[in-house]
Amino acid sequence: MTAAFDPATCLARIRSGDEAEARRFVEATAPLVAKIVRAYVPKHLDRAACEQETYLRAFARCDQYRSEAPLEHWLSRIAVRVCLDELRRRRRRPELRRSDLDDHEQVALDAAARDDSRSTPAATAARELVEKLLTSLDPEDALIVRMLDMEERSTKEIAGLLGRTRTAVKVRAFRARRRLRAALDRLSSDRPLK
Repeated sequence: MTAAFDPATCLARIRSGDEAEARRFVEATAPLVAKIVRAYVPKHLDRAACEQETYLRAFARCDQYRSEAPLEHWLSRIAVRVCLDELRRRRRRPELRRSDLDDHEQVALDAAARDDSRSTPAATAARELVEKLLTSLDPEDALIVRMLDMEERSTKEIAGLLGRTRTAVKVRAFRARRRLRAALDRLSSDRPLK
């Protein structure tokens, strides 16, 4: 964000209907919102719609912004909520079998089952497999696992973004990891994911 950008003043002008200020707000914060949406919404879903929804919610709630906290925290929380809502809305639990995986994903699955990271053929195949396994989880649980294990965020930060307690985040992460292990075991034995 530019040095001349004052979030509190900008949001006050937006509340009064200043469209030019709304455009300026979007331009200043677009990289942050796009980064969050790309991180949590899979490619096959409409990421642009999630970005737009983030701004619609931010503009509708601009009176809730408190200038004591950084704008990035307030807007990040809104963006994470939008992503989570979209994942819940589109939630589906596809049946996934070993035969649905391509050769690289099957090798990655076998390596993961053996816990032998040296034989993983390609990081992209492993990541795609993880993404497929994450679809078997509740969207919020999948988001917590991504933030905690893939992005290495703290439980305190995740709790703040999701509006949960640290204990709730830890419990959900523990249970989600257990379900992921069970899904991996089912997939290894070619039983469908549920």
